[in-house]
Amino acid sequence: MNKLTILLAISLLLGCTGQPRQANLKFTAIEGNGNRIEIEFSSDVNLNTLFSENRTQRQVLSELICSLNGDENFDFEHRLEVFSNGRVMNNEISSGNQFIFKSALLFWRSPKNELDSDVMLTNEEVAGIISKQDTIPCLYRTTVYLARPYYTKKMHVPTNLLRKVIDSGTLQN
Repeated sequence: MNKLTILLAISLLLGCTGQPRQANLKFTAIEGNGNRIEIEFSSDVNLNTLFSENRTQRQVLSELICSLNGDENFDFEHRLEVFSNGRVMNNEISSGNQFIFKSALLFWRSPKNELDSDVMLTNEEVAGIISKQDTIPCLYRTTVYLARPYYTKKMHVPTNLLRKVIDSGTLQN
């Protein structure tokens, strides 16, 4: 009975923790940097301080994640087949109430066996995968202690600009 009471209390806590407003993201720039591609984007919410007012919640993992093959299911429990992800770097405030962020993305393929590690994609593989679409969907996702993951709204990154960076030869395999 005691365990049931504890589980019920934890469930109630998780269900009652308020989520911040879902941010709108807007793609602003892209450039190559070593073996990564840096995506710059703006947000109408400061992603660095989403949970700062609630001292019981701490952001654990914050990242920009993009699906390379059009799969738009970004749920934490769902595994994307081919994707890019990267930590989101500090922001600066631009004009108005927009916050500017950058994320250095690496490109991955999920293994067939869930126990294996993700496999890094080559530039040629990425170029082949993204050539089938005009944009790739991306969003910011953060996991938080004692709460459901937080997701922004999706933004779309133009694949022609991504291809231009890959084709420029500035990226290292």
